[in-house]
Amino acid sequence: MTGTTENDLKAFPPCPSREESEAMKGIFILLIVMAHNTLLVPTSSSFQNYFYQFHYFSFFILPFFYPRTPLTFQRTVNYFIRFYVPYFWFFLVTYVAYTLVWKHQNFDPAQFISVFWGAEISQIKAVTGFHFLWFLPAFFVFSLLRDLYSTSGKIIKGALVVIALFVHFSGFLGFPSYAELRSWIPMGFIQAFFLFPMGVISVSILRYVPWFRLQNNHGRMHRVYAGCVVFFVFTLLSFDFMDTPALGAEIWTDEVRNMLLSVFFFLLIYLFRKEFSQISLLRLMGKYSMEIYLFHLFIYNGLMYLIHRNEWSGNILSGTIVLILTLLLSLTVVLIIQRISILQKILFPKELIHFKRVLQ
Repeated sequence: MTGTTENDLKAFPPCPSREESEAMKGIFILLIVMAHNTLLVPTSSSFQNYFYQFHYFSFFILPFFYPRTPLTFQRTVNYFIRFYVPYFWFFLVTYVAYTLVWKHQNFDPAQFISVFWGAEISQIKAVTGFHFLWFLPAFFVFSLLRDLYSTSGKIIKGALVVIALFVHFSGFLGFPSYAELRSWIPMGFIQAFFLFPMGVISVSILRYVPWFRLQNNHGRMHRVYAGCVVFFVFTLLSFDFMDTPALGAEIWTDEVRNMLLSVFFFLLIYLFRKEFSQISLLRLMGKYSMEIYLFHLFIYNGLMYLIHRNEWSGNILSGTIVLILTLLLSLTVVLIIQRISILQKILFPKELIHFKRVLQ
């Protein structure tokens, strides 16, 4: 691309429309629900390890493609309300059900508070029976980092990237590993920094690699699509199916490879965003992706209980049926909640003003 100015580069890559963004999130939540389905993705299998390299990373890449927004006190409060209110309710319910009812332990206020604010994955699992709630506090911190990065100068941007890369590679450099760091630093800060670099890399590839900047030239669209597919397949083929762990790597080259897998998977979806946006069900799933994420494991476990209790065959067909039912029932529950205004504002307020109206 000749004659490209610095302002042109800053305006690139194109921001997805609302419909495109929702469709992309619909694909991402579909992958998450699929990854949690042990009939399709067996626990501790090499396929699960592979799947976990990118099935939720894309949610942390997409915000880098939104318009730049300054980090203000009001936005910080709204982010906190949006993510921590549902985090509190779901943490409370699962804590009571698992620790108090299932394990017959007494309520420990110190434990409740420390695990809630610590937001460390294994500790959340220990008191709620689930891992999945880590996502909400981590996305709160990530949203702050993304806003700070998007409107800051080069020094702050560079510092954020350096910290994020340190979190990834600290264990290989002789420092405490990612797993150790996340157990020491509360509120999902380490998880947020761990997931931060993929968005920067994705935007940089589209912004500075000429081949990808040609995507607006209709005559060369197929080159871009083919290039993204080739890179994705190359990354996929270089993946060590048998030995690579789910949330880390044994050597630093594995860590780089896993990051690239996440990046090029996202880019593949991004480049076909217009086509995906034509699918209304994907858009609907994406619009309520966070709510589906929070409900789907309860529904999935209920379906699995029925399968085991009735001794039905746990094959790929039944796994596919469970996947479809999990998505449809989760979406149904969410849509019902959306129709009950007071319940929607209690469980999933978007801004501080929504929460204030409930309290009033």
